[in-house]
Amino acid sequence: MDSVVFNLVCEYDKCKNEITREEDEFFLIIDGRKKKVPSFSSPTKIIRVSKNLHSWLKQLKSHPDESFNTLLFKMISCHYENKPIYRIFGNGCGNCEMLNRTVKELMQEPLFNQNIFVEHHFTDACYSYLWRSYSTDGSIMLPVAILLDHNGEVFSHSTGFQPKSDVRELFGKVISCIPEEAQMPKNETNPKSKKQKRKCTNDCEIKVVP
Repeated sequence: MDSVVFNLVCEYDKCKNEITREEDEFFLIIDGRKKKVPSFSSPTKIIRVSKNLHSWLKQLKSHPDESFNTLLFKMISCHYENKPIYRIFGNGCGNCEMLNRTVKELMQEPLFNQNIFVEHHFTDACYSYLWRSYSTDGSIMLPVAILLDHNGEVFSHSTGFQPKSDVRELFGKVISCIPEEAQMPKNETNPKSKKQKRKCTNDCEIKVVP
C-alpha cells in the first residue's frame, strides 16, 4: 500500500487544486473541472502505511483539521484530474482487444483525449467483485467496461462486444454532462491509459505501521 499512496503523493504535489463552497456544498476544482466533495462516513477500512509516509501525509494537509479522508479524496481526484473515467476489465480475449483498439483510436480525438481518463485492469485483480456485480448465469462476459462521470458516479456499464459507434456515443454523452466551461481545450495531448491494480480508498483511516 505504501507504493500506491506514495505515487498519489508525488502526483498530488504537482496538482493545483482548491476547495470552494457554494451554499451548503463543497466542490474540489482541478484545471477548472468541478467535483462535489462527498460526505465521508465513519472510517470502515484501514490503510496501513509506514511511519515516514504517514508524517509526509500530515504535512500535505491544507490545515491541521483536514481529515485524511478529505486528503485522500483530493489526491485520488488529482490522479484522475476530475475527469470521467472509462475503466476496462479484460483478460486479452478477442472482444477485449477489440475494445482496447477502439478506445485507443477514439482517444486520438482531442475532445475525448482531454476529457476522458482511460484505465485498464486485469480481471484477476478484481474477479470476485466483477462476478458479484456482472455475472450472468454464473459466468462473466468480457470485457466489462464501467464509465464513471466527473463526480465519480457510475454513468453506464457494459459487457462483451462493444461497437465503436456505441463507445463514441457514450463518451459524448458523459462529456456533455460536464459544464461547458470546464471542458478541456481541444488541443492534442497524449492519451492516458494505465494497466494497474487499484483499490477503493474512500472511507479509510490511515494508521502507522509500528
